[in-house]
Amino acid sequence: MARIVICESSPELQHLFMRTLTRLGHEPTIVHGRAADTAWADAILVDVDSDAVAADAAALQARTPELPVIVCSIYPRDARSDAFQPVAHLLKPFTRADLDRAIRGALATQLGTIATCPTASASTATSA
Repeated sequence: MARIVICESSPELQHLFMRTLTRLGHEPTIVHGRAADTAWADAILVDVDSDAVAADAAALQARTPELPVIVCSIYPRDARSDAFQPVAHLLKPFTRADLDRAIRGALATQLGTIATCPTASASTATSA
């Protein structure tokens, strides 16, 4: 179980993230503002599409730079998302399995382990 900070502007998506992360066995918390304490967290999930949320998340990351960041966006990876040095970039809409893989990768990065990349044959087998 991981403690995940959610930085998302949409109340509907906040609710969806809360439910999905809880179902995946994690402890999600929605964070509002730059002054929030994230010392207890294991990872940050951030929507960079909102300037205010991205600024708040950047301030949180500056205080706890060791926390892995998972970026969620409707846009492909760009300079705004790369500024967070994310361990994963999820392009909306994404599946629960995508989110689960991203969190596992983030936690593996935080623990200093190396996540195994899927081989070409494994990805072909799953898509067939």
